[in-house]
Amino acid sequence: MKQLLAFVLMLLAVPALAQGDAKSCPAGTDPMALNPGQFVWMPAAAPDGPVLVVISLPQQRAYVFRNGVQIGAARVSTGRPGYETPAGVFRVLEKDIDHRSNLYDDAPMPFMLRLTWGGVALHAGYDPGRPQSHGCIRMPLAFARDLFSAVPLGAIVVVTDRALETGLRVSPALLTTDTAVVEGGKGDHWSPERAPSGPVTLVVSGRDRQLSVMRGGVEIGRTRITIAGDSPLHTHALMLMAGAPEGAPASGSWMLVDLPGDALLPPEAKDSHDVDRIRMPPEFARALGGILTPGATMLISDLPLDVAGGSELQLFGAEK
Repeated sequence: MKQLLAFVLMLLAVPALAQGDAKSCPAGTDPMALNPGQFVWMPAAAPDGPVLVVISLPQQRAYVFRNGVQIGAARVSTGRPGYETPAGVFRVLEKDIDHRSNLYDDAPMPFMLRLTWGGVALHAGYDPGRPQSHGCIRMPLAFARDLFSAVPLGAIVVVTDRALETGLRVSPALLTTDTAVVEGGKGDHWSPERAPSGPVTLVVSGRDRQLSVMRGGVEIGRTRITIAGDSPLHTHALMLMAGAPEGAPASGSWMLVDLPGDALLPPEAKDSHDVDRIRMPPEFARALGGILTPGATMLISDLPLDVAGGSELQLFGAEK
């Protein structure tokens, strides 16, 4: 009770968190029409399933997807010049409902979702209509509270320096099998019992010619792959938006999320997307198809896995 009272008093002492125009807007509101402090939250659109959060730095918007369906969007305020929020792909490392900054004068950071141990997090805070934080991502208070409840530890957060094109879909011949890829190589395994539940993330390394499967932040499988063609893989993140047709468990409709250093794939070039070039052993593909559900994410890079699978899973961004 004392902790709850202290938290309430903390919020009352920080009026900047409660912006006058902060409110939930109707479902269907264009995220680009939101004013500072405004958001859309519609959890009934997908009551359960894996959660993916995408932060667009140029748009100053947060987009929330669950089970492959958008359930929320909000105005945010990211790092100001000199304290820019790093772009990259992160996982939620820690949750703290009444966190205070140990870097900036004990400043309140309610409903904190930590992305790096170096001080980058999502939390409730004031949005002046422009990037203004010391690197964190400030969100409307009510939105931050709802997001805190919806996001589990280990969930993926993508911070991109491009505008998000949520309408773009790719439906590649994903994870095509190749009998020439021999299973049982060094480090190859399929161990789903290591993490029986949690969000699924596929990490493809062009450098290592390997695919790592993570569930709830724990590696549950790894296999060798082949990659058609000689050109290096580009940096991509994709999210499974809809399940595959019957008989094709390892394919489906994926949304391409633009990341630093990579241009959005034009619709007419969908068939030549990097994902089409990836081949894996048939037995591994069948096992993988059995756990892929809408909301799963796939991260593709030419980085080696020992970099891509680092402790912060900051796959495509550099710590400032």
